[in-house]
Amino acid sequence: MRTLIIALAILTAFNAFAAGQNGNPPAEKYFGATFPATFILYIMDPDLIIGWNGILRGSEKKYIPEKYQKLPIVGGWYGNGIIPDKEVLIKAGIKKALVLTTGSERDAVAVNTLKELKIETIQLNGVTMQDYIDIFKTLGKEPDMKERGDELAAYAEQSLKTVSGMMKGYPENKRLKVYFAQGARGLETFCHGTYREEAIALAGGGTVHKCAERTQDIVTISFEQLMRYDPDVILIQEPAFAVKYKGDPKWKRLRAVKEGRIFQVPYEPFSWLDRPPSYMRFIGVPWLVCKMQPDRCAIDMDNETRSFMKLFFREDLTEGQLKEVLLK
Repeated sequence: MRTLIIALAILTAFNAFAAGQNGNPPAEKYFGATFPATFILYIMDPDLIIGWNGILRGSEKKYIPEKYQKLPIVGGWYGNGIIPDKEVLIKAGIKKALVLTTGSERDAVAVNTLKELKIETIQLNGVTMQDYIDIFKTLGKEPDMKERGDELAAYAEQSLKTVSGMMKGYPENKRLKVYFAQGARGLETFCHGTYREEAIALAGGGTVHKCAERTQDIVTISFEQLMRYDPDVILIQEPAFAVKYKGDPKWKRLRAVKEGRIFQVPYEPFSWLDRPPSYMRFIGVPWLVCKMQPDRCAIDMDNETRSFMKLFFREDLTEGQLKEVLLK
């Protein structure tokens, strides 16, 4: 029932938007098939996006001007999202659609639907950090995006060079055992050897959970299994769990907790490392190096965070905002 209500709300809101104040359809714009795709289009040029895939979270709204928050919800192919209504997409006046492919069945459904509707689609790999550099460069060639992608790609390339420089000569046998706690109980995580591990690997770590079958999906483990892993470092995805674990005596038994090597991952505007693993990793990996390898940290995270937010989100952070973003 809730899904139906949301779907009807999408149709109503978009029909009102499409009509416009003068009864004219909106100018042709770009449609992102998922939130990561839409947020890439947003940082390229916020005036070019047709709408959002779902309801924006509070952490996202803080860095998005109100006029863009009011754009309609058009749905998208992701998780438990609302699949876009074909009538909505036809009426939207979409110039081009962007699909970031990660190998999921939803990617193929999105591409096939857009092809069926004769909507020109830009289909790009959206897995590794290098993929995102390539995405910036490709979109920078679009006539409406004024080569904005080049400056974003330049920042991303420099970010990887900075991390590489900080980690130069790091012994392979010194890699830290890392557990990435996700979900409300902290017992969801991802598997060793998948693309989701890339950020951790660049920062001198390796995820502890090895899956019997390689999967890109999030899996659930038991606390007893976590105890056996005895990780050197624990990363926390969910803000609520970052508070909850402190009152749980079980978690206090873990060596990483006892030694103070448990870190909440920054999540504004959205997670710096995972769910989704996006271009936020270009600020998230330097942050992770400074947390996991403080003796190798060679940047000022305050200044770097300000620079990133200014370039990517056109936001000049106040001192208060900086503290919130970095969870100080």
